[in-house]
Amino acid sequence: MSYKTLLLNPCLYYVKWFEIPKPNSPLMDQYFSELNAILDSEDKPIFLISDLRDGHIANVHFLLQMARILTHRNYGGGCAFTENARAHNDVSMFNMIQRSSTPKDSTALFDNPEDAIAYLETLESHITEGIDWDEVLSGDIFSS
Repeated sequence: MSYKTLLLNPCLYYVKWFEIPKPNSPLMDQYFSELNAILDSEDKPIFLISDLRDGHIANVHFLLQMARILTHRNYGGGCAFTENARAHNDVSMFNMIQRSSTPKDSTALFDNPEDAIAYLETLESHITEGIDWDEVLSGDIFSS
């Protein structure tokens, strides 16, 4: 599995990437269908935090699809974090694509999870309260 999605609270999802998906990966269709279903099922803004430490979307076709997802009426905002230089380059490319397709802010990218979590609080006050970030970031939450 290239990624896992985890509901952290009623309006915040954590996406953990485990690899860079291959250009022909059928899992990416699943990913975009899953995100669309999440956004379609809500009548309130949904926020995303993406962990890109071990993988990320790099294919331009997938980046275009992701930019379309973020134009959804229920997408409230999001951010990502990684220290990986290639991921930083690919997110920069994504932000260029996104700016051309939507007036919403670009995806904020941070080197560490603490800054990403703090950024989420600027988007939606108290959105990260009560979350055991040590468990989430360690990955242990996926094995329980």
